[in-house]
Amino acid sequence: MMMRTQASRIAAAASIMLLAVPALAEEPSGTVSVYVETFGMDEVTAAQVTLRNGPIFKSCAFTRLRRYVCADVPFGRYTLTVHAPGFQHANADVPVYTASRAVHVFLYLPGGDPPGVNRLTGSVQGALRSGDLWVRAMPITTGPVAMDAIVSKEGTFDMTGLDPGTYVLAVISGMKVLCAKSVESMLDTKVSITLNSHSCSLDQKYVGP
Repeated sequence: MMMRTQASRIAAAASIMLLAVPALAEEPSGTVSVYVETFGMDEVTAAQVTLRNGPIFKSCAFTRLRRYVCADVPFGRYTLTVHAPGFQHANADVPVYTASRAVHVFLYLPGGDPPGVNRLTGSVQGALRSGDLWVRAMPITTGPVAMDAIVSKEGTFDMTGLDPGTYVLAVISGMKVLCAKSVESMLDTKVSITLNSHSCSLDQKYVGP
């Protein structure tokens, strides 16, 4: 009888110990969606898209949603590499610390895309055109780099050498953004920005080579 009681006590203690051990938490991970585009915003459907962080390697698959997707990516910082036939390969640093992460990648042709020097010029007009103004072109895809330009006293600016692509073009006074609009830069593009009290407008014209 005593042996049965002791055995029952041991079994009960073991059960309590098992209940007290916390379940192992799942490693946090996210899904990375990669949009691969070229000059003219054409989609690339035959690219090899990978993520690497030390021993962790993920290959992204092209989906019916017209993007490359890597699922179950453990949180961390990754090097994204895109290889596509007929294009220069592209690399980008991608931090993954949320459940969903989107990356836009822009690919160039081997000899540069397009040939020649890309140029974006423009003017700033309107009642708010006073003081020291400058403009910044911020790319919405990975690949092109941002560029700044001073607005002259005549209200003009020149961004010769800007990579082709789609940008958010911001007009800034000091550290205050007065206007931000989307613009496509292709070979030789001219824009006209008008600043108003509560809004702004941007007209774009493609001049060509």
